[in-house]
Amino acid sequence: MRINFHHFHHPDEETAERLCRIEEMLSTNLERQDEMTIDTKAALDAVRQLTTDSASNRELLKQIKAGLDKANADLAAALAANDPAATAAAQADLQTIADLANTEDAAVKDAITANTPAA
Repeated sequence: MRINFHHFHHPDEETAERLCRIEEMLSTNLERQDEMTIDTKAALDAVRQLTTDSASNRELLKQIKAGLDKANADLAAALAANDPAATAAAQADLQTIADLANTEDAAVKDAITANTPAA
């Protein structure tokens, strides 16, 4: 004949309260941990998009600089030749480039403002 004894210890009231508090703290920590977990895929996608946008902006700046260099050379040649029509054309090109730069500047500032978290 086989006899098994099982002993269950009932903790005293103070120990039971401490165990309950520990359990609550662990539960709260697990909830907070879930809240603090970031979606790394979303973060990586955002960085990839930023990299793409940054490359596009650098390319645009190169194009603006090339346009400015050409318009500046055209204006210098027109002034040296005392050619009012060529001077006006070079000035119009410079204004077009300035307008493009201002439009892009405003778009970048708006994008930064729209995507900057409130403090």
